Amino acid sequence: MFTTSFKILVASRIAADAKDVMKRIKFMYENLPDFIRPGVTEYNVHTLNFDNKSEIYSEATTEDTGRGRSISLLYLDELARVRPNVAEEFWASIMPTLSTGGSCIITSTPDTDTDTFSGIWHGAISESNGFGHVEVKWDEVPGRGEQFRLDT
Repeated sequence: MFTTSFKILVASRIAADAKDVMKRIKFMYENLPDFIRPGVTEYNVHTLNFDNKSEIYSEATTEDTGRGRSISLLYLDELARVRPNVAEEFWASIMPTLSTGGSCIITSTPDTDTDTFSGIWHGAISESNGFGHVEVKWDEVPGRGEQFRLDT
């Protein structure tokens, strides 16, 4: 919101999940104090464009998501839950965009030890791919105690 022409892509497992992430972003925007909230030129289900030419848009993760776009920040939601062949092709296609200076944040619940997310995660742990890592276990989330574990 405060940087000109900053482009954020939110990619999630399915379109409904991408839409949900955008709802949360819009909630945060709507609750900012008026004096720091920038003007908006487009405001719809999958897009939030600001008057400084910055934008946030969301899509389902596919082989072509983000392809050919300039992205300043990529936020990937639940990458481990994307079909393996789609995740591999997506990651291969988005890497040239990230290698030109884009940043990436990935949040995901692990699925297997062989998927794209797992490879990125293990590379971050071994410090071999330039990614950092933060692990939050189920019982570290406030309100999730023994009863939560038994119910799930």
